[in-house]
Amino acid sequence: MKLIMVTLFGLGILGIVPLLAKENEPSLDSRVPKIKLPVADIELSYMEASPRMMLEIVAGTTTVEGVRFFVGDGKVAVPLEADELNGIRFQKSQLLKHGHKFAKYSTVDLEEGYLTVDKLKPGDVYVVFPAVNFVIKQR
Repeated sequence: MKLIMVTLFGLGILGIVPLLAKENEPSLDSRVPKIKLPVADIELSYMEASPRMMLEIVAGTTTVEGVRFFVGDGKVAVPLEADELNGIRFQKSQLLKHGHKFAKYSTVDLEEGYLTVDKLKPGDVYVVFPAVNFVIKQR
């Protein structure tokens, strides 16, 4: 009888532990579209469109177009947007040039003000860069 109770209790714990681990990870609101790019170099383009400039994100054979995105690794989210005057704005303070590439397996140092995916709101668009490592800057 003790063996049966220990076994059942043990199985119960094993079933709960993975749930607790997932509970601690930020989760994306189901109303926020999530686009996962393939593992490849990622190239950004800035293009004229009406009524305002747009961004094009290309990874392999996948292309995403829009004005404003949040990008990250599935846990963090940083803004990436078309800036009418300066081209491409990344992480609020960085300006990127047309044709900027995030090389496969490169690293992005996160600036203050980055979000976790659970902070995104309906209307935001989240693009996952699976081959880019997003890390918190060490002070």
